[in-house]
Amino acid sequence: MADSVKYHLERMLPELEDLEERGIFSRAEVKSIIKRRTDFEYAIHRRISKKSDYLRYIEYEMNLEKLRKKRKMRLRLDKKPRGKNKSEPNITLSDHSILRRIHQLYHKLLKKFSGDVHLWIQYLEWARQSGSSKLLGKSFARVIQYHPTKPVFWIMAAAWEYEENSNISSARVLLQRGLRLNPESQKLWLEYFKLELLWLIKIRERRRLLFGEGGKPKKSTAVPEPKPNDADKVDVDLDDEDDDDNRDGDEAPTGVSVPSLSEESGLENPLENDPVISKSLTSEPESVLEKSLSPMQKALLELAIPRAIYRNAVKAIASNLPFRLEFLELYRQAGDDTQIGQDEIYQSLATDFGDDPVAISAICERYLTGLTTSDPGFPAALKMAIDEYKEYLTDTSSPVLCTRYLRFLSSCLARTDEENLRAYISKLLRKTFVLAHDLEVAEPTAYIMWSDFVEDKSEKEAALTFGIDRHPTSIELHLAYIKQTMHKGAEFTYSHFQAAVKAAAKQDKHTIWIPFIDWVVSESNLPAKDVERTFNQSATVSELGYSEYETPLLVQYIDWAHKVGGIAKCREVCERLRSLRTRQPEFYERWIQIETELCSQCSSQTSKNKQIKQIRKVYEILIEADTKRHDSWLSCIEFEMEVSGDMTQVTHLHWRALKEVDNQDAFSKGYEALKQRV
Repeated sequence: MADSVKYHLERMLPELEDLEERGIFSRAEVKSIIKRRTDFEYAIHRRISKKSDYLRYIEYEMNLEKLRKKRKMRLRLDKKPRGKNKSEPNITLSDHSILRRIHQLYHKLLKKFSGDVHLWIQYLEWARQSGSSKLLGKSFARVIQYHPTKPVFWIMAAAWEYEENSNISSARVLLQRGLRLNPESQKLWLEYFKLELLWLIKIRERRRLLFGEGGKPKKSTAVPEPKPNDADKVDVDLDDEDDDDNRDGDEAPTGVSVPSLSEESGLENPLENDPVISKSLTSEPESVLEKSLSPMQKALLELAIPRAIYRNAVKAIASNLPFRLEFLELYRQAGDDTQIGQDEIYQSLATDFGDDPVAISAICERYLTGLTTSDPGFPAALKMAIDEYKEYLTDTSSPVLCTRYLRFLSSCLARTDEENLRAYISKLLRKTFVLAHDLEVAEPTAYIMWSDFVEDKSEKEAALTFGIDRHPTSIELHLAYIKQTMHKGAEFTYSHFQAAVKAAAKQDKHTIWIPFIDWVVSESNLPAKDVERTFNQSATVSELGYSEYETPLLVQYIDWAHKVGGIAKCREVCERLRSLRTRQPEFYERWIQIETELCSQCSSQTSKNKQIKQIRKVYEILIEADTKRHDSWLSCIEFEMEVSGDMTQVTHLHWRALKEVDNQDAFSKGYEALKQRV
């Protein structure tokens, strides 16, 4: 191991000498770098190296590279020296040596932990940010061979090919191969679809610049792709001995070249039989920039490829409505020129999801896509959407569709300022609310929307009353009604809370009890006996007893008892509740907290000693509730250390706890931490 470490450290000498000669680091700083790197090298070369050793080493090198860049900029070392050809970059060994070392460390780490997907993503993202194009192509090919069934790597590789290398052909091949192995990956289908849309938008824009509206070219050649110009990014490659993929010394291509995978054998490409997709792979991408286009090339510019991808995607992943709606959203983001593709999706929704309220809503609201309320065509489009909604509602009478229709109208009303249009929508909304109620297709949400829509208080209350009559177990309707009728007084509100509790299903009890308890605690006009009766009722078995919501409500109970009746009332409530059955630790801990706060307010030692005795009593109750719970013992010991100061009690408790607790290691660590802190 020592020889290997010495070898790697010796290879760093030219780089460190360069850094010192250029004044980026001082001699003392170089010595510090050597010391840190030596420690890291020994850590990663031991018999069983850890992932964390590599990551700490990588983090150190990344921070060192940031510091080097800052100092180089401050010293203006990026400027060309006088007499040097200005076209040549002012780059020396140290400008790329740290980046190369980070790559080497990542490669060694990924050889040991090749199955760590997150680690691969971390490396690929860093390599892309650092501009390491030569290594990225090989790294993408390598990770895909390790993880061919992980769509994320096919997508990252294709995105890099298209965005950085402007290679649409390679990006297409990568995504199609990814789909052959992962035909049910929604992400892959959507990314392939998005890629073709982006390419189409770019081609259309370039044709507009080349030929204009009159068809005369504005330039004799195609518009070149802009390339990033980042002076801080230095492309690096690994030495032969550090890169198993380039042992022969040949210059590595910058693209992603994935060899044939064993997983691909025998698999059918879901796209290979589609003539449009096949044509896109065989034709040159630049051919669509010619002035005269063949019928096939014209079809490519008219969404032929995205439409073919959608058709194949819905064959591979059928009966998935959200998946299809994502294609629709991508079309909308691409602009108005995608209407033919959107119409195809709407047609497929009507065919395959004709009874689904979500699909029907998308179909009906398509007329308003891309329109604002100020557009002249908005009223006509709104009328068409409303007519189609009505037609569907006549055929299906679906409560869910009715709610979506009401929500659509409410949304249109909220964003409309024109007076006549607002009056039209308001009239239609009022009529629809009444009709939905009469036909018994209004959901609880519809009644709440009805109440929010009308302005008169009596109409609001009437709408919610209608809803409760139709849906007596709806908690949201009861809560809305209670909120609306708060002005009628505490007695009325209390009685309706009680009615709501009785109407609620067992599994929904907590959704009414929690606001009920919050209200009775805050309501000053409610008699204390009613508040106490409410707390006791909430903790019964038929309500919230033995549920996860019981203890928080009981903690509120003792807080309320302490507030209205002092410590005597608090103790009376706590003793009574704990006598019924063993409570959760949080209950006793809150009781102890109240007693401890009282102890800190004692004015005499006599009263303090009496209070300490009371706190010890409650701690014993807490410990007896679960003697194996080490947190209870530690809390009691902490009290004896900090408040009573009785070390005899501390020793005794420690001795008892060691015989009882399950997790003695956790208890011992906690005990040592207490001794250090107190």
